[in-house]
Amino acid sequence: MKSLKKNGMMLVALLISLNCMATVNLFEITEYHCVEKQQNDSVKIISPHSDLEIKFLRCVALKDTVLMEFEAVKHGKDTKINFGSVSNVAIDYAGKQYKLEYSVGGGKWRLGYTSRASLITADVPISVRYRITNVSESVKAFKQLNLRLYSPQVRMSSELVKIKNIPIVRDEKVLQVTDSSKTLDEDFYTFEKRFVADSVFQMSRIIFSDLGYKGDDDLESPAVKLSPENWTLFKTTFSDVRKMGQYKTDMKLTSDKCEQAIWIESSSFMLKYTYTKIRGKWYLTECFERY
Repeated sequence: MKSLKKNGMMLVALLISLNCMATVNLFEITEYHCVEKQQNDSVKIISPHSDLEIKFLRCVALKDTVLMEFEAVKHGKDTKINFGSVSNVAIDYAGKQYKLEYSVGGGKWRLGYTSRASLITADVPISVRYRITNVSESVKAFKQLNLRLYSPQVRMSSELVKIKNIPIVRDEKVLQVTDSSKTLDEDFYTFEKRFVADSVFQMSRIIFSDLGYKGDDDLESPAVKLSPENWTLFKTTFSDVRKMGQYKTDMKLTSDKCEQAIWIESSSFMLKYTYTKIRGKWYLTECFERY
C-alpha cells in the first residue's frame, strides 16, 4: 500500500533493503569521487553520484530495438534530476555509438534535446528506462553506456555515469520465459510481495487507462486522474497494513479478482484497490483514494 496520511497520522512504508549505501553527499561538495559498483558477473556501474543509487535491471531487444531498464534511488532529500542529455550514448564492442531515448517513472519517452528534470522522491525507487533503435541483431552486448545527469536545483558532478558490459537478451530468450503455453497462474500473495518490492514490475502491472482518481477531504477540490506521472509507488502489502492496527480493512479474494479497502472510521479517509487476473497475471485495474 502507499504511504497514508490523515490529520498527522502517517502509514510508515516498509523500506526495501538497498544494496548500495551513500558514502559522501556529492550534491553538496565541490570535489567528486567516483563510486564503482559491480552489479553482477558482467555489469559494472561507475558513478560520481553516491547520493543517487543506480541499479541495472535488464537489457532486452526485440528485433532492432533495445530497451534498458534501471532502478534509481535518490538518498537524502527530494531532488529534480534530468536523466536525459544529448551527450548520453551507448557504445557497442565495435565502437559504434547510439543515441538514446529515455523515460522516467513509466512516463513519456523523450529524446535528449527534449529532456526535462523529474522530481525524484527521496528513498523511493523509480524506474529509469533507455531505448535504442537501429541496433543490429548481431550486437550481443554494449561495451559502455555513458550518462550525464543534471539537476536544476543542486550542483551535480559533470562526470559521466559509466555502465559497462551490458549483455543484451534477444527476443527469442524473452519469448522462452513469456511463452503463453507456459504462462503461470500467479498466486496473488506472491504477486503482491513483488509488486511492492520491485518498482519496475509494479509500473508494468498497472493499467492506467481507466484506473481511477485520487483526492483529499476537501470536497471542493477536484479529483485528480491517476497516471504514471503522479503515481506514488506502493511500498507495503495489505497484510502489513492490517497488522498495524491503525486502520479498518477489508479484503475479498477470488480466483480472478481481489478487492481491498482501507479506511478510518468517522472520517472521509478511504482507499479502495481492485486487482484483476488477466491471462494468468495479476494487474491493478481500479483505484480510489480519498485522504
